[in-house]
Formats: sequence, structure tokens, C-alpha cells
Amino acid sequence: MSQGNSVDSWNMKFTEDTSKTEQTLLADTGTGQTSLTDEALTASTFREASQSASDRVVLGSTPCTYMFAPDYRQVKDIDVRKAIGLAYPYVDAWKAGGLIVGVTRQPGSELMPPGIPGRVEYDVLGNEGQETDPAAAKALLEKAGEMGYEIKWPYIKGDDQAEAAKDQVVKGLEEAGFKASPVAVGINQYSDFRADPNSPINVRPFGWCSDWPSGGSWFPPLFKTGGSNNYSFFSEKEFDQRIDEVLEMPIDEQAAAWGELDKYLFETYYPGPVVGYAGVAAMHGSKVGGMNNDEVAGEPTWKDMYVTGG
Repeated sequence: MSQGNSVDSWNMKFTEDTSKTEQTLLADTGTGQTSLTDEALTASTFREASQSASDRVVLGSTPCTYMFAPDYRQVKDIDVRKAIGLAYPYVDAWKAGGLIVGVTRQPGSELMPPGIPGRVEYDVLGNEGQETDPAAAKALLEKAGEMGYEIKWPYIKGDDQAEAAKDQVVKGLEEAGFKASPVAVGINQYSDFRADPNSPINVRPFGWCSDWPSGGSWFPPLFKTGGSNNYSFFSEKEFDQRIDEVLEMPIDEQAAAWGELDKYLFETYYPGPVVGYAGVAAMHGSKVGGMNNDEVAGEPTWKDMYVTGG
């Protein structure tokens, strides 16, 4: 490439100390000049980098949605599920968990995140995907005759940010009239515990990133009966049939149909609150060129990148 040297290989490092990596990038000396991170910057580093090295910060979206998903077998009343969505302390939980509001966590009320063809915007709770309304949540619990309804969800014990976010969720739920009972789980057991249909919980936090930009990468695995990643154990024969009908449509008609199905799912069943979309806040050294965000993959544009100055 005329701008510099094409990349022959990458030296990938995993489980690195985040603070050390970020300081290396901020210093921009030695190997820091030809390094990058595709993990989200911490809030403090993002603020510093935005002021001193904004030209080396890469922002963008990524096709990932997060949910605080009630177990559909247990939390059967739609008003209770909506009350959870109104009680959830979106912004406070994001900040406590080390996320950057509007950057590495973006609000939204739809299942399919921005960038998915056919996506339809809607807002069942009327909270713009980020406003907490304990009074409205409490009114729904009273309507359902479920004041004091117990919410049990897992969190990773020993993780400072996970515990801080958990504390904010407890506060939000209790203010709205729920009984909050978080369950501490070790990091090595967390995934299996959450996926186990017999675990003593009735809400499962999870995130999902699509493999390709289509509703076909969202609804069959997440909301079809027996779906591979159906963490809420959602099951409605009528909805299963609608998924099958879209899959059988001509490919050029599917995008719009998935968008309408997204809206239909939440307006008809409200399976639980979307608690935000992931966002990218990555950084690179001064000798790295061509680094942008691939919004389909949520990754750096590896094929376009090069190194300047040897």
C-alpha cells in the first residue's frame, strides 16, 4: 500500500492486563506505536485519550444486544416482565459496570441492533431504552397483584464491576417494589449456571452478537422453542410458526419481515428488557493506519490496516 507497509502477520495477546495495555497505547512509544486494542477502552482511559489522542481513538457500533431476560416459564405475567423493564436502572448499572454511556453501551428498545437490515424502531415501554420509572413499575406490579415479586439472577462474584452493577440493579428493583435476590456465581461456573434450565434463578442476563446481519441470526436461536441460545426459555407455537414463515420467504423480502417480527415479539409478548447495545471504543498506536470499525463484525478493519514508518 502506498500509505505504508502491508501487515504480514499479527501478534495476538489475550488475557492481558487492561491497565498496562492502555497505558502503553497512551504513551505511544516503542511497540505501543504499532499496537492496538479491539477491546473497549475503560472510561478513564477513554476520557484521557479523547483529549490527548483523539485521532487514534476508533468509535462505532457492533452487532450485539444485551438483555435482562426473565425466564418465560416462571415469570408468566407480561405486566411483571414490563415492570422489570421499567425498574431496571440502565444508566446507573452501565456506569457501575465500567461502561461508557452512549459509547460502549448504547440505549435501545429493539432486539436487533442498529445496522441490521430491515430493523424497525419501536419503544414498548416508552422509556427510550434507558429511562427508569419505579412508580410505573410499581403500578404494574400492583395491577398484577405481585408486589414483592422475587427476582433471582446470577452475577460474577469477585468481579468488582459486576458486583457494582449488581448493587445498582438491586437498588432499582427494590425501589420499584420487587424483592431482589442476586445469586453469586464463580466466573468459571457462570456460563453453565446461567444456561442450566434448572438453576435457582428466574432472570438470565445475556448478550448476543449476530454472525451475519439478518434477523435469521437473531430469532431462531434466541426466541424459537428449543433455540440454541434461548436463555429465557421463551416458547410460543404461534411465534415459532412466524419465524418459519419468514425463513421461507424470498430472501429479498426477509429483511423487512424480520423487522416487523421484532416489533411484534415485544408488543405482543414483551419477553424482557433490552438493556443496551454494545459499542466500540478502540485505540491504536500512531504508526497504525487504516484502522476503522467494521460495524457488521464489530471488529477493526484488519484487511485495510498498514504500518507506517517501517
